[in-house]
Amino acid sequence: ERAGAAFAKSRADAIRAAGGYWDYDSDWYGSGLRDMAALITLEVEAKMPTSDLSGLLDRLAAQQAARSWLSTQEEAWILRAANATAHDQAHMKLGLSNGASADRDKPYLVRAGLGDLDKDLVVTNQGDQPVYLRATAMGVPTEAQPPVEAGAAVSRQLYTLDGQETSLDKIRQNDVVVAVVRGRFKDNTTHRAMVIDLLPAGLEIENERLNNTRRQGDFAWLPEMTEAKYVEYRDDRYIAAFDAVPDNGGSFTFAYILRAVTPGRYKVPAAEVEDMYKPEIRARGESGQVVIAPYQ
Repeated sequence: ERAGAAFAKSRADAIRAAGGYWDYDSDWYGSGLRDMAALITLEVEAKMPTSDLSGLLDRLAAQQAARSWLSTQEEAWILRAANATAHDQAHMKLGLSNGASADRDKPYLVRAGLGDLDKDLVVTNQGDQPVYLRATAMGVPTEAQPPVEAGAAVSRQLYTLDGQETSLDKIRQNDVVVAVVRGRFKDNTTHRAMVIDLLPAGLEIENERLNNTRRQGDFAWLPEMTEAKYVEYRDDRYIAAFDAVPDNGGSFTFAYILRAVTPGRYKVPAAEVEDMYKPEIRARGESGQVVIAPYQ
């Protein structure tokens, strides 16, 4: 009885929290979507005799479908909920408009190729149990994605070592430039955020860290930089995790050094910033091209 009462209260709490996020101060990094998936997982594991998961699964599916991005916590618990509910399935009987059929006790997968995208496929539930259908499409965009500001803004600018603004079409092989990534979050709350600045081919990050202690001498022109919780200098990107706080208007600034190594014309990916636990809050900057002239 106590377990039943606890699960009933948890259901009510999860439904009330649907679509919202928990406060970071508690270090839960959660959301109503995550808690709904966790509740489904735990009810299956506990083998609650009075548990009817259909309503919860419907709510979870609706919440997930309404979101364009998911946090790591949400993805992990959705996977656990899917795993928990996939092993004890009722008999499923389906009819498909392409002539195929399914009569089984486990998930049924239909793979569609590029030639099938302009054809309708009707799936009919011929059994007496609910059936959940999920369609997934994957691909690579044919064109660069446009800038996006969803509660945040981000931009990148290149400078010479003496602080003069430069552009991507004025770089020669072996030139060294400083990339400065700036942005802000537009609301008045704290964000556990991450900046991801993808590098264009032809340039590499110099293994030299720029921070506020380096803002002297040759780098005195650099602006005040945000204190990062974590930084990575990868072969193909710069990453910085940090807390954006209302005290400074939610703004942030990071900098790192780049060297042009290979002549040619390359695409330049956009800089991005996202709230790691509120993934709908994010921004993508401008993309472009870089032309690296041979060394002379």
